[in-house]
Amino acid sequence: MEIPLLRYQNLALDQIQSASSFHLSFSDPKFFSHRSLSLFSGYCFPLNIRKWRNRLPRISCSSVEQELKPRPKPIPSKIEVDEPKATPLEDTHVVKRNSGLCSQIEKSVLYKRYREAFELFEILEFEGGYELASSTYDALVSACISLKSIRGVKRVTNYMISNGFEPDQYMRNRVLLMHVKCGMMIDARRLFEEMPERNLVSWNTIIGGLVDSGDFMDAFQLFLVMWQEFSDGGSRTFATMIRASAGLGLVFAGRQFHSCCLKMGLSADIFISCALIDMYSKCGNIEDAQYVFDEMPRKTTVGWNSIIAGYALHGYSEEALSMYYDMRDSGVRMDHFTFSMIIRICARLASLEHAKQAHAGLVRHGFGLDIVANTSLVDFYCKWGRIEDARHVFDQMPLNNVISWNALIAGYGNHGRGDEAVEMFEKMLQEGMVPNHVTFLAVLSACSHSGLSERGWEIFESMSRDHKIKPRAMHYACMIELLGREGLLDEASALIRSAPFNPTANMWAALLTACRVHENLELGKFAAEKLYGMEPEKLSNYVVLLNIYSSSGS
Repeated sequence: MEIPLLRYQNLALDQIQSASSFHLSFSDPKFFSHRSLSLFSGYCFPLNIRKWRNRLPRISCSSVEQELKPRPKPIPSKIEVDEPKATPLEDTHVVKRNSGLCSQIEKSVLYKRYREAFELFEILEFEGGYELASSTYDALVSACISLKSIRGVKRVTNYMISNGFEPDQYMRNRVLLMHVKCGMMIDARRLFEEMPERNLVSWNTIIGGLVDSGDFMDAFQLFLVMWQEFSDGGSRTFATMIRASAGLGLVFAGRQFHSCCLKMGLSADIFISCALIDMYSKCGNIEDAQYVFDEMPRKTTVGWNSIIAGYALHGYSEEALSMYYDMRDSGVRMDHFTFSMIIRICARLASLEHAKQAHAGLVRHGFGLDIVANTSLVDFYCKWGRIEDARHVFDQMPLNNVISWNALIAGYGNHGRGDEAVEMFEKMLQEGMVPNHVTFLAVLSACSHSGLSERGWEIFESMSRDHKIKPRAMHYACMIELLGREGLLDEASALIRSAPFNPTANMWAALLTACRVHENLELGKFAAEKLYGMEPEKLSNYVVLLNIYSSSGS
C-alpha cells in the first residue's frame, strides 16, 4: 500500500492511491456516499461540516431553553460606588464545591490508590451537584485507565454529562484515551466522531486504539484521512502505522512508512526503530530488521528484545542465542521478557546448560518472582523431564496463572504421571482458577497416557456441564485415543459419529492407530478410507494400514 506523501512527492492523491492494494481512492464513489466518508464500520463523518457537535456538554441552562432574558443591570449612579454586579439569571444556580474531597481524590491517584479514589468519588456521586475541576476529572481518568474499569469509565463520563462539564481539548483527548485504554472502542469511535476539534493527539489516540484492537484496515483508512487533512505526522503516528503494517503482513506498506520516516528525519527515533525491527521480522525480512537494528544510534532493551524475537520467530535459535550474549556483553539491562524468550529458545535447542544460566540471570537481575519468565521455566523443565525442578519453580511463584498451571499439568501428563496431573488439576479448581481449553487438553491427554479412562470420562463430561466449555476436536481426539488404549473401539467409533462437528483428521488418525494396536482390520480400513480423503499425501497413514494388514495375516 503506498502512502500519499504530499509534502515530498509531486503526485496527486488519486495517482498515488491508484497503485494501492486497498483501492481507497478518495474519488471512488464506493468510498464517498451521500457526501459522507465511511471511516469505521457503522460510523460516517459528514464532509460538509467543519466542526462536529460535542457529546459531553449537552446540559444547558433551563432559563435559556425557556427563552428567559437575563436580569437587566442596574443603572450606575453619578457617585462611583463599588457594588457587586448583578448576576445573570442563567448563572444563579448554586454551585457546590468540595475542594477537600477533590484534593484527596487527586492525592490518592498520585499515590496509585485508585480504588480509594473511586470510593471518595462515590461520596460526590451520592450527594450530587458538586462541580469538579479539570484536575480532578483528569485524576479519575488516570484511575480508570490503570484499573481498566469499564464501570469506572461510565461513572466518570455520566458525572461529566450530568454536571454540564465542558472539557477543553486536553480533557477531550484524555476522555478519548480512557475509552480506548479500557477497550470501549465503539464509544471511543463515537466520541472521536463527535469531537468539535481534533489535533494530532486525537488522531494518534484513536488510530492507536484501532491497531491495538486488531482493526488494522480501519486504522489505515483513518490514517489516509488524517494525512489528507494534516499532511504531517509525528514519530508516534508512524510507529503505530508500522505496527499496523506488521499486523497485516504488508512489508510494502511498512517500507513506505520507513521511507517517509527517513525523509522526515525520524529514522533515529527509538520507537520507530523498534517498530521497524518488529515489522520486518514478522514479515519475514530478517535481514532488513538486522539492518535497522545496526543503524540504531542507541540500542535499547526493547530494540535487543525485538531483534532476538525476530530471529527466534523464524527458527534461527542459535543466532538468537548469540544476540542474547551480545546484549549481555553490551551492558544493556535485560528485562523479564528477555529471559522468558531465551528460556524458550533453550527449550527449542534442548540446551539445559544455557537454560540454567538464564535461570541464574533471571534471579540475579531481580526477576526471580516474575510470572512470565517463571512460567517459561516451568514449561522448559517439564519438556526436558526435570519435573521436580519445574514443580519447585512453580511452588516458588507468588502468583500462578492458568498458563503456569497448564504447563505443569502437561508436564506431568507427558511423562506418564497422570495421577499427579489429575491431582494438580483438582488443586487448580480448588484454588478458584478457571480452566480453559488448553487445561482440559493437558489433563485429558494425561488420562489417556496413563490409562485413567473413568477419570478421563468424568473430566470430559464436566467440560460442558460444569465449566460451560464446549469440547473441541482435539479433546475428542484425546478421548478416542483413551478409548482406543482400553480396546473400546466401538465406543471410540460411536464417539466420532456423535461429535457435533465433522470429524477431523486427528480423530480418524487416533482411531486408525487404535485399530492397529488391537488388530481390527475392518474398522481400520474404514478409518483409513476417511483419512485418505483428508490427507492423501501423508505417507504415515498408509504405513499404519499396511501394518494392520501385516498383523492380521492378510
